[in-house]
Amino acid sequence: MLTNTVKIFAQETPHIWFVGGTVGFGHSKNQGIDGAFSGQEGRQTRFIFSPYIGRVVHKRWDAGIQFNSSYAKTREALNEDNHELVDEGWSLGGGLFFRYNMNPNQEKIHFVLEPSVNFYYGTSETKNRDVSISRFETTSLVLGLNPLCILPLASELKFLIRLDGINFSFGKAKFGTESFTRKRNFSNFNGLFDLTQTQVGVEVSF
Repeated sequence: MLTNTVKIFAQETPHIWFVGGTVGFGHSKNQGIDGAFSGQEGRQTRFIFSPYIGRVVHKRWDAGIQFNSSYAKTREALNEDNHELVDEGWSLGGGLFFRYNMNPNQEKIHFVLEPSVNFYYGTSETKNRDVSISRFETTSLVLGLNPLCILPLASELKFLIRLDGINFSFGKAKFGTESFTRKRNFSNFNGLFDLTQTQVGVEVSF
């Protein structure tokens, strides 16, 4: 009798912790890229990786800590001598996220809203013929709200699709030559829902 009770309790114990990660890859033509490409069209390739760990705090609410890293490379073709300006940069960050499950009783797919707050540090460098002509460095705080689709694959395994939502960022930027000759504060609101920023990933509960 005691053995059966222990088995039933073990089966009914919910998985309240989860760990996972999402990745994104994009290649696009952009208008108005910061730095040397502002106001021009450039070809950009970027990669995003965002691991995280979290906990279920309510039937509809989760909370956790996430880390973010990204890499981007942009090429701007010049008419003269058939060469390119190349802008290459990366960013690292981390912060808190929360999830609101809009349909927790649905078994097949969950639609989730994910508010978050993250701190970022990023840097990039523009080169012409392999010679550095400008550098760009930012530190920023980003408030975001992203929609997610979560598809359960098994009791402990889920597949995620994270779409690009809206975000507001503010911080400090330094740009110029090697000595960072100019500094300014900035703020930016983005609500374009860019599909090229879509990320996919997996999540394991325990």
